[in-house]
Amino acid sequence: MVKLDENAAKDVAEARSLHADQVKAGNTFAINFVYWYSWFWAISSTVYFFSVTFLPLPEGGRDFANIILGFLLGTAVATIIGFFYGNSDTTGKDA
Repeated sequence: MVKLDENAAKDVAEARSLHADQVKAGNTFAINFVYWYSWFWAISSTVYFFSVTFLPLPEGGRDFANIILGFLLGTAVATIIGFFYGNSDTTGKDA
């Protein structure tokens, strides 16, 4: 478990370092990509949420819609929020 925690901490540090290097280099595409990517998923998720909530679904499509909804809430939206606002560490140690 300790090895996994160390690898996760290294991964986060490398990602932050890479982003900091791109900022220093003035690479505007790399700097803004994270924001555009987040906006894309946030808007797509919101449209999907409203679509499956308020529009009629085809026969047998409810299960498929729920699977996609679970993915968007559990993965895409949670990752965006975790990236910008930080994640809680379930091990009780800082990464």
